[in-house]
This record gives sequence, C-alpha cells and structure tokens, in this order.
Amino acid sequence: MDLTNLLNPLTTALLVIDKQAGYFDPALVMERYRNLPINAANILDSIDDFIDNARRAPVEVVWTQMVEDIDLSPLPISEIMRVDPDKITTITKPGSQSFEIFRRVKPSSSEKIITKYRYDAFAKTELSAYLNGKGIKSVVLIGGYASRCVLASVVGANGQDLFCVVPRGLVVNQETSANEVETLYDIVNAIFGITPKVEEILAIWHQ
Repeated sequence: MDLTNLLNPLTTALLVIDKQAGYFDPALVMERYRNLPINAANILDSIDDFIDNARRAPVEVVWTQMVEDIDLSPLPISEIMRVDPDKITTITKPGSQSFEIFRRVKPSSSEKIITKYRYDAFAKTELSAYLNGKGIKSVVLIGGYASRCVLASVVGANGQDLFCVVPRGLVVNQETSANEVETLYDIVNAIFGITPKVEEILAIWHQ
C-alpha cells in the first residue's frame, strides 16, 4: 500500500468530527450524567496539535458540528432521546455553549464547517460535493465520538469512494464505551482503510 500517494496533502482532507463543547467539555458531559475517559484532555491536546500540523502540510481541514436536539434531530435520533432514562432533550444545539468548537484550535475563516443532523457527516450535507470539488481522494478522521459519529462518517466516506484514515489516539468515546475505540480501529482496518500512528502520517505530510 502506497501511503505516500494515499496521504498526498493535495488530495487529502482532514475531517474534524464534532470537536464541540457538548462532547469534549467534561463539565457539560457530566451534566448528562456521563463521563469522559481520564485521558480525554490529553487526547484533545493531541487532536489540536494534529490540526496544526495538517494546516502546515497544507491539508484541507473540514469541521463538522452536530445538532442533537429532540425537536431538531431527525426521527431515529429524536426517538432515542425520548426514551433516554435520563430525559436528556438537548445535547448540542445551534446558539448554545455546547454547540461551539471546544478548546484551543478552532476553524479558521478559510476552513469549511459542516452542520450535520445525523451521525454520518456525509448524510444529507454538502460534504461530499465540497470534497469532490477539491479533488479529495482520502480523508483523515479525528474527533468524537469514535463508535458513533466517527464510525458513521467512515461508512459514509466509503460510500463516496474515499479512502479512510483514522489515526490512533485521536478519537474519543465516553467512559462507558471507551472499549469501543479499539473496535473502531479493527473495523476500519478490516473494511475501510487504515489506522496508522500519528507519526507515520506526519512523516509523509512534512517530508
């Protein structure tokens, strides 16, 4: 497998999946009676550093922001929220603190932001058309949550004939499903692409 060609900065996009306060701010996550793993802050620092490196390559950086609200989400998501035993009706909603991009690195004025209402970033959004217009052939996915929005977007990218790369150590899950991160890597490696170490990617981008 020719990783140099697959990760060519000119034909690769970095998809930053839902790096929002509602999913990465421990205080907001705890309001929903959930917890992040103890290494979540370190993962977020690594994500921010990786975005900085992608920009220097330069690689196209695209951000997604998820809307998860009982009144705004499509039926499958809103119905699951209705039966949630904790009765959480809003997780991320435009205009709220939880919707905003969290921590140090935020989108620049030249970077595309996709608002999505489904776990798959390609489902009923302009993402595919945007990447096609840029000549993108491979996508690198980082962010949260690993076994929900990242995995769904990997499947969506595959449906658009894009090669998928999920760097190890740059995705997060809630504490109760932290074990599913390794399952994500196994699925990607078996079906959709590769899960290299960060250093392997950066060696290609900055050679």
